[in-house]
Amino acid sequence: MAVKYSKAPISELIFGIIFNSGFLSKKGMIFDLINELTKGDYPTLVTQPAIFEEDWADNRISVNMDYEKAGFSLYRLYSKDGYYMVQLQKNCILINWIRKDDIAVGKYPGFTEVHNRFNKIITWIKERIEKEVELKDLDFLKQIKNLSLTYHDRVSIESSSDAEPLKKFLNLSFPKVPIGDTELYPSSIISKFIVPCPQINGFDAVSINTGQDQQGKRILAIENRIKGGLISNDLDDWFKSAHKIQVDFFANLFTKEVLTSWQ
Repeated sequence: MAVKYSKAPISELIFGIIFNSGFLSKKGMIFDLINELTKGDYPTLVTQPAIFEEDWADNRISVNMDYEKAGFSLYRLYSKDGYYMVQLQKNCILINWIRKDDIAVGKYPGFTEVHNRFNKIITWIKERIEKEVELKDLDFLKQIKNLSLTYHDRVSIESSSDAEPLKKFLNLSFPKVPIGDTELYPSSIISKFIVPCPQINGFDAVSINTGQDQQGKRILAIENRIKGGLISNDLDDWFKSAHKIQVDFFANLFTKEVLTSWQ
């Protein structure tokens, strides 16, 4: 995506693992990992309340906050340049690449670079398990409940003066309101779609909303979060499959005109 669409408005890429227990609390692993990361690439530490998980079951989204598994604190560690953030709590690991609104598009480092940073943390955890006598019999893969891969796009729509302003950007059909000889179309969206994805043992949750950036300009804020269970004994197989879904989604969501302008 980064090569084909060098001007794509990607604002965030997030890799994640959700564990089926408070796995990172075993033998103080989470605090040793925090110490390792703050000495290295992520020196700034901020603490905030634990975050919840969304699960898709029985054709509905449910919010899951189990403090016994998650704990009460989320630890956020930032890189010196501010582009990367690692998030840790007892039952999950996330790594975010972030482009702020005041940074021009084109800074996206690509899926592979962020994936490598994520794998470096996973490797540390696996090595810690092997070294710790009381943990070495644990099967790391069996600790995993879900994996997730999320992209955020923030698209400026400030300059659009079309009768159907959103249709200029999105390859979607919109409802219309006929009033006499006039047809009115939406200029704002607040929406969420769920698509079952059996190939990654999970689902794709797509949120499309209009809003404003930090400068007050109108934007489309799009979040595409793919979440599911392991498909093999190799984590990379799942993330590569999820990435392909993300790439295909991106190419189909936007109009050809907009995609061409991002090449």
